[in-house]
Amino acid sequence: MATSGRPRKDGLELLRAAAQLWDAADHDIGYLARLFTQTSLPYRDPGDVPSWGRKNGDLSLTVQPGIVTEADGTARSIGYPFGTVPRLLLTWLSTEAVRTKSRDLVLGDSLSDFMRQLGMQPTGGKHGTIHRLRTQAERLFQASLSVRWENEQGSGGGRMGVAST
Repeated sequence: MATSGRPRKDGLELLRAAAQLWDAADHDIGYLARLFTQTSLPYRDPGDVPSWGRKNGDLSLTVQPGIVTEADGTARSIGYPFGTVPRLLLTWLSTEAVRTKSRDLVLGDSLSDFMRQLGMQPTGGKHGTIHRLRTQAERLFQASLSVRWENEQGSGGGRMGVAST
């Protein structure tokens, strides 16, 4: 068995370490829907595949990328939401809905203002944070999600999007 070189802590030591971190940390609380805490979105771009999925126990999530229609009538995938930005957006959406007790969320006075709420520094250019946020937000909000659970008591599920306009 490989070890990391660090001594292992028992449960009580881990609890004490967590309590110390909790006492030292800023107590901002974030929320995330149970579905995304159990399954999540892809960390890396899955590429040009029709769907991507993740399963955890009885619960499964299948993601299909959004599709746009080109001027010539052909359909084109806009790609999958992946990486940290869609996860950050999901956490912000959930937390803001809990905080305001509303389904209608105000993103801010400007894109830069919204990015600062997310803890992102707005930078321009092809590889800047503004482009990254816009691209991943479009992918997240255009994606189609299917959720399914199946166990000895039965099964169920449904299709959904992350947000509506």
